[in-house]
Amino acid sequence: RFISGFSLGLGGFALLSALAHFYYPYGAPEVRPIVQYYGFPFAIWTKSGLTQPLNGMALCADISIAVVFSITLGLLWRRRVSA
Repeated sequence: RFISGFSLGLGGFALLSALAHFYYPYGAPEVRPIVQYYGFPFAIWTKSGLTQPLNGMALCADISIAVVFSITLGLLWRRRVSA
């Protein structure tokens, strides 16, 4: 029961990270985006005309938030299913 809740939380966070690339506010929708962002809730990589290095701190923060959220969801899921 915990594993299924944990997996749902981690999968949801992965889906949000993938969707953040498409829905991150770039500016006006009719203008071609100059800068693209990857990562949710923090931008771990920025794609623009210049090559930007991967932001390691943002990556660690994203992973930490995802794991804590997934553990919390797994514990809540286990409690709800057991009751």
